[in-house]
Amino acid sequence: MVRFKRLVKSFLEKTVYKGPDVKKSHDFSMDGHNRKLAIIKEVDNKLIK
Repeated sequence: MVRFKRLVKSFLEKTVYKGPDVKKSHDFSMDGHNRKLAIIKEVDNKLIK
């Protein structure tokens, strides 16, 4: 159980600190409806080279 907790903690740390950037915004339509948008920004280092 201790090993499992360490693996979960390690996974969460990698996901939070090294994960993709997320930009959140709202979209409103002409009839008053709104929706939440999440844009995930991830750049691969190989594409930059």
